[in-house]
Amino acid sequence: MIDEIHRLNPHTTTGAETADLLQDLTGRIKATFVYAGIDVTVTALFSGVRGSTRRSGFPGGMRGVPSTPRSTPPLP
Repeated sequence: MIDEIHRLNPHTTTGAETADLLQDLTGRIKATFVYAGIDVTVTALFSGVRGSTRRSGFPGGMRGVPSTPRSTPPLP
């Protein structure tokens, strides 16, 4: 599980390298990758030409799950 994926900016050098590495790993490792964050399906990581390529790398497709507010119990 990769959390806070919405913070990854593929328009920077380090962000692009990280995005490429993640794409490479998803192609090489037989595992389920879960990207968690805010509006993941519409972030820069998955938009544009390269984002379209990344999205197509998910055999089951990308599924956005709406977030639901959680109520946290008060601390004792």
